[in-house]
Amino acid sequence: MKLKIFLSKFLFPILLGLFGLAMCVVALNRGRPQTPLFLVASLALVIASVIMILLALEKISVRHATILGVIFIVGSIFLAYSNYSSIQNDIRYEKEWRYRYEKVKQRLEKIREAQLAYREVNGKYCNNFEDLIHFLRTANIRVVMKIGDDEDTLAMLSKDKSRWRRDTVWRPVLGNKFKPADYPLDSLRYVPFGDTSRFVINAGFIGTEEEKMPVFETYAHFKVFLSDLAEKYDKQIPDSVIRVGSMVEPTTNGNWK
Repeated sequence: MKLKIFLSKFLFPILLGLFGLAMCVVALNRGRPQTPLFLVASLALVIASVIMILLALEKISVRHATILGVIFIVGSIFLAYSNYSSIQNDIRYEKEWRYRYEKVKQRLEKIREAQLAYREVNGKYCNNFEDLIHFLRTANIRVVMKIGDDEDTLAMLSKDKSRWRRDTVWRPVLGNKFKPADYPLDSLRYVPFGDTSRFVINAGFIGTEEEKMPVFETYAHFKVFLSDLAEKYDKQIPDSVIRVGSMVEPTTNGNWK
């Protein structure tokens, strides 16, 4: 009988307190830290549990205990919801951030393709978008046509050019190396989600007079394509850039690799 009375008075507040303590442990976990709101909500549940226990022990009046209990329980529910909403906002921000970053990266990869084609013809990289786009619209590139099979040894050794040969022909860049339907020619210079902001483009040479190596770089600051997103979700924009190429070393890699 005493156990039944004890359970009826103390079981719920004890379970509520244990649940609150468990939430505190989760909130303080360094591996997966929660927001301050989550910790406050956890402490509110523990305090509400203590008030309910004091009421069961008749240490405080029913009226005061009820008011305090309702305040802390409702407050903890509100804080827990606010924490959940904050986490969901973080998830949505991260998802949109990644989507935009990927689109900018893909545009930079297209610019790299154009620069490599430009170098193939001109022996250097282009330092402005006007000339680069004009090149894509009007220039021709060398294409080696293969007739015959490389693995056909007899054909390779034969003097009969009809059985095996290589012919060099010149084909338009646009329409041959780059398919017009898949290549963002008109928007190549613009940063996706950056309104009308353009990529920064540079090109030149490094090395000695005897061994000059052409280099280029194209980049955009994060703030150019993330500013409105950061404002929407109240986030700080990383002080960084996304870049392809380099002006100090002969590489065409992006800084995402």
